[in-house]
Amino acid sequence: MGIYDRDYYRSQGNSFFGAFGDRGVICKWLILINVVVFVLQLLLSSSNIAFFGDFTSAFELHSGAYYGMSKDEFRNGPFLKALKAQAHMTEEQFQALSEAERRALENGPAFEQEYEKATRMGVLQGQVWRVLTYAFLHSPWDVFHILFNMLCLWWFGADVEDLYGPKEFLAIYLMSAVVGGVVYVLLQLAGIGGYADCVGASGAVMAIIVLCALHYPSRIILLFFLIPVPIWLFVLFFIAEDAFVFLTGTNTGTAVSVHLTGAAFAYLYYKRQWRLLDVWETAASWWQRRRRPRLRVYPDDEPNTPVAVPAPRAGDVDEHLEAQVDAVLEKVSRHGQDSLTDSEREILFRASEVYKRRRT
Repeated sequence: MGIYDRDYYRSQGNSFFGAFGDRGVICKWLILINVVVFVLQLLLSSSNIAFFGDFTSAFELHSGAYYGMSKDEFRNGPFLKALKAQAHMTEEQFQALSEAERRALENGPAFEQEYEKATRMGVLQGQVWRVLTYAFLHSPWDVFHILFNMLCLWWFGADVEDLYGPKEFLAIYLMSAVVGGVVYVLLQLAGIGGYADCVGASGAVMAIIVLCALHYPSRIILLFFLIPVPIWLFVLFFIAEDAFVFLTGTNTGTAVSVHLTGAAFAYLYYKRQWRLLDVWETAASWWQRRRRPRLRVYPDDEPNTPVAVPAPRAGDVDEHLEAQVDAVLEKVSRHGQDSLTDSEREILFRASEVYKRRRT
């Protein structure tokens, strides 16, 4: 290999913009998809005051925290409280509204969908796509939610994608999101971790950040673009903060269990040296083998009876084996090779091994 073929030499020939264009292809697509979905959330929102609308409600991962609550109880309790919070209203401001205005808010188009969301967990009703799609949604009321996630995805994800390749990187990102969603559902069923609804790419992004920190522990990043901080300290701070919120049950409105799950998944992935594409290829190969039909050979005079081949005995193995091979080959000539059973294929295999040993 010549010097011009070496990676370190080739990289010197790329311009800054050329290197930017070549790196992080999957990162860029993920960021683009998240931004497009965020714009759709803004455009398709059915309510400008309280809730995100049908589009978000169909794909987010909600907790079903008020299971069994009647519509009146929900309307006068959690729903009314959420209305005031989202509209940034004090109790006095809400009471100052006319009766018609209050009724329009309390019985608006968002009520039925929010009641359905608050009293039932969609995943348990067969809406399994929610354990993934939640990771592509963000709060329309807080632009910093998506901004911070997408910046972190680019800052740390491009390096991780360089390490593992585009396909494996995408598998890591999607799997960490799914695992986070599944753990969230299980914790909600167990009544652990609070009742915050789950939207956002934070869990998957946390997995990417942790992987980057594990590979480059001495890297220095600029916190708030000013303060130099080791990446391991940056990651440790956020994990400790989420762990504190989770263990104390503090209601922050954030599903911190998903963040912690993403971090734990990344740590195990790194320490156990998993490769998700290898697992996928193994599973696909096993499934293809399992779907192959089990073939059987039937004689002409007894179409429903499999061919019986006697097992060879010690002392005259060659004689019986040759007889078995003759019988199998005769069936192959009549019905083709696809008609052989597993035992008949084993006979041919054993015969080939015997003939190999004879030649040697």
